Order: sequence, then C-alpha cells, then structure tokens
Amino acid sequence: MSFSTAFASAPTEWDEDKATLSNYQEVRTDHIDLDWSIDWKKQVIHGGAQLRMTATKDIKTVVLDSSYLDIKKVSVDGTEVKWSHGERIGAMGEGLKIELKDQLKAGQVSLAG
Repeated sequence: MSFSTAFASAPTEWDEDKATLSNYQEVRTDHIDLDWSIDWKKQVIHGGAQLRMTATKDIKTVVLDSSYLDIKKVSVDGTEVKWSHGERIGAMGEGLKIELKDQLKAGQVSLAG
C-alpha cells in the first residue's frame, strides 16, 4: 500500500464537511457504546451512549451532532459537565456543545457519556 502526498497537505475549503455541526477536525470519535431500551407503544428510545474520543488538537469543547434529544446529563471521565444545545438548523439538527472540565490535549483520550 502506498501513501499519496495529496492527503498530507494543509486542509482547504474543500476539506470541510458542510453536513455536520460537530468539531470533527478537533476531536475524533473512536468508539460509541449504546445502551438503549425501546418503548414500542410510546415510540420512544431511552438509554445512553458512551463515546471514546481522541483530541487531534488541544480543545476545551466538544460539539456533537444531535437532533430531538432529551438529555438528562453529560459526564466526561466520570465527572458531570456543562452542556447545551445549539440553534436548530433544519434537517441538520442542533449541535450538542459539551464543555470539558479540563483542556483535552492533542492525542489524549477521553470518555463521555
């Protein structure tokens, strides 16, 4: 397998994903563990998600794509943190902004749930 230098260049305007509200260029989601229960009569899904993320640069905030979620709490590495929904943008939903207690340095791994 060979590596093309075309992929090693600095990001351009074409590298931006316009179909997401997340800060995917700053933090990478490596794994998602879902724990869901479905109430078919009420047509509701209850449960939670735990994400393992790796920072690609130093960050203090993680933004995830979300839509119509009723969130009770968000924890990062076992500590409850502040979070908020951004403004809804049509079919894209709203960004779920998670404020990290401590800055996550590039290369560090964190668990959020």
